[in-house]
Amino acid sequence: ATILLGLWLIASPAIFNYAQDSMMLFWHALLGVLTVLLGALQLWQDWELSDNELLKHGQDVLRSASMSAGL
Repeated sequence: ATILLGLWLIASPAIFNYAQDSMMLFWHALLGVLTVLLGALQLWQDWELSDNELLKHGQDVLRSASMSAGL
């Protein structure tokens, strides 16, 4: 989902016809590329995990989020 969001950020100036504004085009392209890179890094880090490890990883993320929210 993160990679798709980054691609959307890159493509949105052309889709919504404001690619002529160079500053908006620059920021959307920069943020889109950074988002795609972060998504690819996340995918690469989890690539060789087994199903059980992925499940545990998800539970750890949920647990830390609920602890930080004070639940």
